[in-house]
Amino acid sequence: MNNGNYHAAQIAFTDGMMMVVASMLEEKTEFVLHYFNNKDFQNLVNERVFSTIKAQHIAQAGLV
Repeated sequence: MNNGNYHAAQIAFTDGMMMVVASMLEEKTEFVLHYFNNKDFQNLVNERVFSTIKAQHIAQAGLV
């Protein structure tokens, strides 16, 4: 993956996570509490979301 695709994926990840976190703040679910209180869990979720977005950008760019 070139730097441009990585950068585009990072931007999409950041934008997407901002929307997800804003939505989660409106809910007081066990997932939300666990997400904000457990850095390891937060990192796991963030990494999976980023990996998914990165894969989508690669597929859209025809680099698969």
